[in-house]
Amino acid sequence: MKKKKTYIVSKIKWDTDGAKVKLPKTLKVTIPNDITDIDDIDEYISDEISNRTGFCHTGFVTDKDK
Repeated sequence: MKKKKTYIVSKIKWDTDGAKVKLPKTLKVTIPNDITDIDDIDEYISDEISNRTGFCHTGFVTDKDK
């Protein structure tokens, strides 16, 4: 069984329309094994950020968890 890939997501640029809300500075996102293309990984992470927080964003940085 393949080990799942986990990424640390940081430097998230939140789109809050000026609302003062407390949002996480980092998130850990585990990618399903069937997603291997880097663009698909970025899209999955992007969707996961919004799904978990309920807020959109305009960018983020990822590092593979060790």
